[in-house]
Amino acid sequence: MGPDYARTLAHWRQRFVHAWQDIEKLGFDDRFRRMWLYYFGYCEAGFNARTISVVQLTAERV
Repeated sequence: MGPDYARTLAHWRQRFVHAWQDIEKLGFDDRFRRMWLYYFGYCEAGFNARTISVVQLTAERV
């Protein structure tokens, strides 16, 4: 899932940047913007370097 998810995060980051003016109008500040840009960049790099991953679990009561 590494490279595919890294591409997904890059797209999310680009969409976030392009939508920032609309997001800012909702009351979000520059600290919020920087936090999300850091998160997208950190995760994208981590998935590209294969140092982080995603796991999906389903719990079922027995």
